[in-house]
Amino acid sequence: MRETQRFSSLTSLPRRLRVLAAGFTFAGLFACAALHAVPSKFGSYVGAAVRLGGDAKGTNVSFRALVIRLDDKGDACVVFDGDTLRMAAGWTQGGLKLEGLPFTGSHGRFPSHGGEKVFVTQAAPGWASPAGELDDPREGKYPPLGPLPRKWSKFGGHYVHGDRVVLKYSVGGAQVLESPSLHQKGEAKAIVRAFRIEGDGKPKTLVLSDLVDGCSVALAHAPKGAELEAADGANLLRLPAFKGALSFQVLYSRGDAAALAESLPAPADLLPLTKGGPTRWKETVTTQGEVSDEKKAYVLDRLTVPFNNPYGMPMRIGGFDFFKDGKSAAVSTWDGDVWLVRNIDDSLQNLVWKRYAAGLHEPLGLKIVDDV
Repeated sequence: MRETQRFSSLTSLPRRLRVLAAGFTFAGLFACAALHAVPSKFGSYVGAAVRLGGDAKGTNVSFRALVIRLDDKGDACVVFDGDTLRMAAGWTQGGLKLEGLPFTGSHGRFPSHGGEKVFVTQAAPGWASPAGELDDPREGKYPPLGPLPRKWSKFGGHYVHGDRVVLKYSVGGAQVLESPSLHQKGEAKAIVRAFRIEGDGKPKTLVLSDLVDGCSVALAHAPKGAELEAADGANLLRLPAFKGALSFQVLYSRGDAAALAESLPAPADLLPLTKGGPTRWKETVTTQGEVSDEKKAYVLDRLTVPFNNPYGMPMRIGGFDFFKDGKSAAVSTWDGDVWLVRNIDDSLQNLVWKRYAAGLHEPLGLKIVDDV
């Protein structure tokens, strides 16, 4: 099955009425030490709010963050903010503290990063407006909540292809695909942002990072006319007006980013990575449900949830929906998973559960779309 994340409408039920929520009890609550990397059990990313430290305006928080893993250990990550379309921070030496309900079971907390960062970007627009403005139009105390105006930019979601995450969004009329990765040469490391942009014939300005000591930024395979600029406390990338598709890369390093850019291969086309990839979560779990023996108009059957599963994930289910056959369903968990369950028949003796997606931001509901 391809890893797309589209889900859809209830049109029929099994002949016997089943209240699925009755079998979906909150379990697996845990009290554990906070994590300082992104474990592989969460997949390639984790959706959460993330506190990134202080800046001149106050506390820098990404409320709609994707923390994307860049290495096997989960020590190297970037934080993409879906509200502002900024790459909010990046690091290569861990330091992420995963707290809050999906991670430690605690209320009133959420993840934070207190370690050394390769770069950081304040909570402001990641791209200039169609008029070329960078001032944040959102109201409220810093950092303001909510997305930028739709005419300015719009986050379109993300694709997962193997270990890669591809971000999709629009800036004005331009369509952008972006994918982060880690580049290493010897002991030197650089965080790389690969772009594929279909231009709208208008110039663009991209905010790369705050100006901070020790952070260097460079371009690789840059389009003609692209220029790096340091202005107003930020590293900016100015792109000339163009139409059609172009690809390039931006590197961030605590060393010499320009030297690492020289060894970086040309960017691969990101478009094929949006067409679906190999199945990531291959293992299944089989459980046996409980069919009520009561002879009443309204009875409860229970679907046994795989609390013991190969991924070590709690199964605190918050939402579900049926496929059209009435014998299959999709469920979402507080901890960021989506699972498929098959064989919801009259006996419930062979329920097959398969993990479908991971890393979502506390998805307490879902809807199946077009029965896929």
